Amino acid sequence: MGRLHAMGVDRLYREFAGAPASVRKERAKERLGRAINDRLRNYFRARVDEQLVADLVQEANETIWTRLASFEPVHDQALERWMLSIARILVLRVRYRRVPRAARVMEFESAEFANPATGPSTALRRRERSRVLESELRRLATPHRLALVDQLAGGDVQSFAAREGLPSATVRSHRRRGRRSMEARVARRIQSRT
Repeated sequence: MGRLHAMGVDRLYREFAGAPASVRKERAKERLGRAINDRLRNYFRARVDEQLVADLVQEANETIWTRLASFEPVHDQALERWMLSIARILVLRVRYRRVPRAARVMEFESAEFANPATGPSTALRRRERSRVLESELRRLATPHRLALVDQLAGGDVQSFAAREGLPSATVRSHRRRGRRSMEARVARRIQSRT
């Protein structure tokens, strides 16, 4: 692990991305995979119980390798930072996950009675809110909508600005105006229903 980690995940990624499709590319992919595994394992061991480490490494790997084809590094440590942000989100999910207690109501035993936020009426409200948000998002001005959709998908300002040929400040303005407009529209729509 030491030698691969010392080389850096980003350096190994550059070797993998630049290697021609051949046995050499497969070797580069294996080295990158081992380095990613080692880095993730060390990250998770420092933050969660040992019995969760293997599952979290696997979940993070699935996310990383699924999205790696569309990954576009913007600086030298982009892959490691991106990879660790995925790992950080997984750690937060583990830390803040509530285990619903089962409760007995009449002859039924269900976690949904103990935790009403998981009940059918809550799911219905969530679906309705989701429909309202989607509807209002479609009604936004095109530049605001595109910037906001990219942000919701996890895109960063610089890469979106480069793709659209816009200055970063304009993209930030579009996102901010889009969020404000969405908040106002959704609030009006919810107030009109009550």
